[in-house]
Amino acid sequence: MHDTVQETYQIQVRSLDGTLVWDSGSCSSGICSAVFYDGEPLRPRTCYEWTLAVTDNHGQTAVRRGDLFETGFSEGEPWTGKWISPKQEVVPDAFCDWPADKLVEHFGPVDFVGLDMGNPDGVAPAYYLRKSFGLLPKKRSSARLYITAGGIYDVSLNGKPVTDTLFNPGFTPYDKYFEYQTFDVTGLLEQENVIGVILADGWYKGRNGIGGLRNLYGKQTKLLAELHVRYEDGTTDIIATDDTWISSKGPYEYADLFVGEFYDARKDLGAWDCAGYIPKGWTAVTVLPHTDEVLKGICAPPAGVVEHIRPASVYRNDIGELILDMGQNIAGFVRATFYNQEPGAHIVFEHTEMLDERGHYMNSINPDCRELIDHYICCGKSSETYCPRFTFHGFRYVRISGLKGQVRAEDFEGLVVASRLDTTMDFQCSNPDITRLQSNIFRSQQGNFLGIPTDCPQREKAGWTGDVFVYSDTASYVQDVRMFLKRWLEMVRMEQFANGIVPVTVPYTKNYYYIQDCVFQAHTSCGWGDAIIEVPWVLYQQYGDISFLTDNYDAMKKWIGYVEKEASEGRTDDYEKMPLSQQERQPYLWNTGFHYGDWSYPSCRNEKGETDNLQSSINTREYVATALYAHSCEVFSKVAAVLSKDEDARYYRTLRDRICKAYEEEYIRPDGQFPLPIQGLYVLTLAMGLVSEEKAGLLARHLNQLILDNGGCLDTGFMSIKFLLDVLCRYGYTDTAKTLLLQEKCPSWLYEVKHDATTVWSKWNAIQPETGKVTCASYNHYSFGSVGKWMYNYILGIRNTGCGFRDFVVEPGFDYPFQWACGSYHCVYGDIRVAWARDGRERSIDLTVPVSTHALIRLKDCDTNSLSHYFKDRMKDGYVSLGSGTYHICYQTRPEM
Repeated sequence: MHDTVQETYQIQVRSLDGTLVWDSGSCSSGICSAVFYDGEPLRPRTCYEWTLAVTDNHGQTAVRRGDLFETGFSEGEPWTGKWISPKQEVVPDAFCDWPADKLVEHFGPVDFVGLDMGNPDGVAPAYYLRKSFGLLPKKRSSARLYITAGGIYDVSLNGKPVTDTLFNPGFTPYDKYFEYQTFDVTGLLEQENVIGVILADGWYKGRNGIGGLRNLYGKQTKLLAELHVRYEDGTTDIIATDDTWISSKGPYEYADLFVGEFYDARKDLGAWDCAGYIPKGWTAVTVLPHTDEVLKGICAPPAGVVEHIRPASVYRNDIGELILDMGQNIAGFVRATFYNQEPGAHIVFEHTEMLDERGHYMNSINPDCRELIDHYICCGKSSETYCPRFTFHGFRYVRISGLKGQVRAEDFEGLVVASRLDTTMDFQCSNPDITRLQSNIFRSQQGNFLGIPTDCPQREKAGWTGDVFVYSDTASYVQDVRMFLKRWLEMVRMEQFANGIVPVTVPYTKNYYYIQDCVFQAHTSCGWGDAIIEVPWVLYQQYGDISFLTDNYDAMKKWIGYVEKEASEGRTDDYEKMPLSQQERQPYLWNTGFHYGDWSYPSCRNEKGETDNLQSSINTREYVATALYAHSCEVFSKVAAVLSKDEDARYYRTLRDRICKAYEEEYIRPDGQFPLPIQGLYVLTLAMGLVSEEKAGLLARHLNQLILDNGGCLDTGFMSIKFLLDVLCRYGYTDTAKTLLLQEKCPSWLYEVKHDATTVWSKWNAIQPETGKVTCASYNHYSFGSVGKWMYNYILGIRNTGCGFRDFVVEPGFDYPFQWACGSYHCVYGDIRVAWARDGRERSIDLTVPVSTHALIRLKDCDTNSLSHYFKDRMKDGYVSLGSGTYHICYQTRPEM
């Protein structure tokens, strides 16, 4: 039925005995998401039923009932369990395992303060913990296991896995809080029982980040757990972590999230997590002194295996290396089965994203403080299977050594791991390379959205805030990232400094603190810190959830306050030599301190021909910093207006106008040019609306000419790339946007595709076009994939014009050299589906508009005589106005077109 709109909703929450806990009443609204509970506090660890009733404008009513949710611990509620730790050797700290020359190699020539190297080889085993217990011979109604750890845990009950999720409890700033998980284990309980836990270092104390540091949050792994068993008579038993648990080493010689695993199957402990096992040589755990760690229930989809892929091939290259090619760059690991290997046979799996230009194995990440190597020692059974549990790698290829006998591709399987987020975007078009680009964007997002949004799954696995600034709008099309990024934004708020600084990575571990402090003397940067402004605003627009703004408002204001103070008080070295008029505008320019700027723009190269990241920062930082200062003021003023904080809205609009005036006077020449011919500076100026309309037209013309002079190739870095094609289209240079999209020369998106990329690279010239040399880089880095949003907006043609897509425009990309495109976006109201095709003058559009939404469909160059009366009657100024429903629109373009 067309033009259906939700008119009312009513939500009720009841306890399982039927007692009404909350009733929203009948609310006249078309809103279908982000309605918040507004009743009395819910009881901890209690199950509730919710019911939803909606009515529409056709007089229909729909009721959904019987769905349940369950609460966890109340905030601050004490646990019965105690933190326990297995008896373990303490691996010494390493302040930095990355030598100074490696830092200089990566970042460029900088003044570097040497750091204590510590022990570069320190890795630790995974420990086994168990607790045996009996239960009363009574009927059980339910059983819940609440569990967290300092480290990564794998938990079983009576020999059966409790969950198929991975890397629990997940990466958080552990000095601020731990997340705990809740599992329903009712069906796993017996009369005599054993809880088994394997505990590895993980992010808590394993090697981590760009410097390969360890012991970032503690020197011992630890565990906290409670099993609550409820009986039908209303009583409860609690089995908790205490001094009755025991622990032992096992087959894991080490298990490190970054380095890899070393598993000796000869030391397998058998049925160690089952009743009846005799734990010889096990020792008592240590109960740790009481501390006041904050514990929070998990609030976002967990990580786990999301896909199983078979290898494309397994072969020996010309120098005899046994290479497994998964056919796809993934984040994950390999499950391998071996047959008839000798006891003690040492099988080694060395992971890499790329082979070198000769097809030989290479370590494609720099520095080499992470091995990405898994080891397996065979026990001699006729068949053995190894699958890592406590590490994951970014890789496509695996060099395998030590394996005897016949090697078959079917004996290996790639397991892709990621946070289990729903895919919300589907996109295809008649150009297979563009369709492949979309696949690469998805794969890069999938490989880097594991617990937190990371930069890369092989080199750092770090939550770089600038990458999220650039990519969040594309991310919110590709997958449902509401809770995933809401969780991360909570960490951003926790990690924010008292003076307003938002650090460059979140969580902000001490390795990044040391590097930023010693190398750059700065803990933040424009763009990176601005994520606290940009990301909540993007998510509010995408999902219509105002909590993204209310939750983050104070943090936004603190960040803007920090930037305003830095800009107004900072003085450049030549300040005293400036004329008075120039001095007067300096307080509105953020032109001091360190910034990453338009990081990694491709024409900025070193003597090796590789992208010079640090020099790209030096060349662009003051321009980019001031541009983003103005942009964040504009966005924050909009946020304030939405929240009816009128005084803040006025103040930051005025401040933004003053920044723009100072920016234009300081940096833009009368002819509309910058002092430096760098594309990204023009892009950001135009995208942020920093200059007058007259100057904007001149800037756009110069930008277009810079691109043409560069052979029709882009030359933009991290901060400017996502705005590039939008800016060109906005100022009428659509042909140039097409050229850039379809460009196959380096640097371009399709250069990567033509070089068999299956994910997005961190450097446009990671494979050097002049020599074909495969360089050390990340080949799975989503930032430059921020073009995805533009593809959905301009090729598929779906553009949001209201919060949560309650209103949207569909403008099919008939101007682009594609015969057809099709796809969908699952917004909070339902599926928006578009499929368009053209053949000569013939145009067709198949469209689905969700309930309670409104769409305007652009029929460009439409000959209205060819249009059906239904659509002709709804057409105005070239747009057809449609409510919900499924439609098929056919028309011809005007003859002169």
